Amino acid sequence: MPFFLILIFGLSLTHLRGSDSTNNDFSIKSTGKLDSSGTVQKQSSNLISGQSTILTNKLDERVQSSSIEEDRLDQSDPQSELNDSGNLLTTTIASVAPDEIYRWRLKIREALSQYKLNNQVKAEGLLQNILRESTNYVIQIECLKNLANFAEIEKKYSRAQQIYSQLIARFPKGIEVPEILFRQGRLHRKMGADALAISKFYAVLSTVLVVPNGKTNRYKTLVLLAQTEIAESYFLEGNFKEAAVFFKRILKLQDPELNEAKIRYKLIKSVAQLGLHQEVIAEGRQFISKYTNIIESAEVRFMMSDSFRRTGRVRDALEQTLRLLTFARHNTDTNEDLWVYWQQRTGNDLANQLYNEGDYLNALQVYKTLANLQDSLIWQVPAWYQVGLVYERLGQTKESTNIYENILLKVKEIDEKELSPSLQIIFDSAKWRLENIRWTDVTEKEIRLAKGTTNSVRPEAVKVGPKESDPAKIGVPSKTPPDLGPSKK
Repeated sequence: MPFFLILIFGLSLTHLRGSDSTNNDFSIKSTGKLDSSGTVQKQSSNLISGQSTILTNKLDERVQSSSIEEDRLDQSDPQSELNDSGNLLTTTIASVAPDEIYRWRLKIREALSQYKLNNQVKAEGLLQNILRESTNYVIQIECLKNLANFAEIEKKYSRAQQIYSQLIARFPKGIEVPEILFRQGRLHRKMGADALAISKFYAVLSTVLVVPNGKTNRYKTLVLLAQTEIAESYFLEGNFKEAAVFFKRILKLQDPELNEAKIRYKLIKSVAQLGLHQEVIAEGRQFISKYTNIIESAEVRFMMSDSFRRTGRVRDALEQTLRLLTFARHNTDTNEDLWVYWQQRTGNDLANQLYNEGDYLNALQVYKTLANLQDSLIWQVPAWYQVGLVYERLGQTKESTNIYENILLKVKEIDEKELSPSLQIIFDSAKWRLENIRWTDVTEKEIRLAKGTTNSVRPEAVKVGPKESDPAKIGVPSKTPPDLGPSKK
């Protein structure tokens, strides 16, 4: 028995589920296209936020474009195929002349051409006529599959499911059944029925197990797709424990046509959702060592930094954050805005934690790096304001004074339309803090002169101006720095 069948045998035994209902219709966006052979096919579905699929495009396209054409080219005996299908069709089908089959195919092609010209009703009518007139099971299967494709393109998912179910009922032992089950699974997921989708993908695995010897290799790609769809379905429904289990199993296959980067990325997200921080760190390191320049590596570093922080390893979190912030973005093959988003979010989260915990030196390093990420004043002003707060905490009032003065100079460079209320609060806070520092310096100087001392060290007992813990007087409490980057999703 081939290795991949041994693997799926264990998977199918863990999850055998019942049949599904096809009485519900949903309005989910779906698109379709006519391939070069004239067969209507679905566009390959993407897995995460419009990004790449778990399987390589070549593999996915091969299965998505698979049709009855492969079955027609099979050189096996037609009568044997009839017996395998378990249908009581007339034996005359086995002796249909090639020119007659070619005539039916021309009619099917005519129907597809009409559909391509947006004559959907005429196209469906032609296929229905062929179903009534032709007794050839190959032609019938092709007509039913195209009718189902029409329904799916038109977002009539319940009708597509009914046609697929009718096809399986007519030819329960046909070699097309695993592919039809797979298409039903994807349809269920489009309809939001993740549990039914998973059951169909499991059915693909169990159906392939009973395929006669010698015909299993043609299903290897389909089995691989079914396994990845099971993992993806668990992931999308929030069952991260099962998703992680399946992602790990798929990685053990080491199939060259798998998109390993995408699978490892989903695995890391799954274990992160489960709070398994040590696994996040271990898997993240392996991911970063292989895939440095892809966009997923930025989010992986964010998840690693978060896991380091949650396990008390602040130094390691700081290292991952600084590597992400200083990485040359032009070396990546990804969307720059998305890359910057993860840089900002990772740096902002860590810097705020360090600030709140009193680790001002490390917080200062991160805030300064953040300020240099973009040239936009809308981004730089909040970052430099945080730098000024850190300098105040460190008692370096000269540096904080310079920071606040520069911030107030920048307000004139910002367009009034871009001056948001939150940005205006930062300018007002910077102005207040600058005035407070100057007033405090003058007051302390007068106190020292009254006492007859020139000690330049600011006495701890001297507290002037409003208390920093009073947000009503300050506007923005300095002990709780505002978020610099985009809000968390």
